[in-house]
Amino acid sequence: MYKTLLLLKSSDKDEVLEYFGNALYDQIQAINGVSSSLGAVDNSILFPESYQKVIEITSESKESMEHAMMSLEGKKFSKALQNFHTYVTLLSFEYEQK
Repeated sequence: MYKTLLLLKSSDKDEVLEYFGNALYDQIQAINGVSSSLGAVDNSILFPESYQKVIEITSESKESMEHAMMSLEGKKFSKALQNFHTYVTLLSFEYEQK
């Protein structure tokens, strides 16, 4: 299993939260081969930054995630994310199957 967490940094700009929760999330939902969920972040004092929302993106494997991101919808999402990169942190995990 392969997961990517897209964490939205805390901001007082309403349009940033709206864009993250609507436009980016909708674009992820349109990508075949991945599933996603949107949630609130319960911040930890161990994180150097504060976050307010998270989108978890899941696929069967790293290869299937890469394939999904090379699709037309995946490329649209990547382009949108490039324009939004200062507001997010990305963390990716590959879990071993036992």
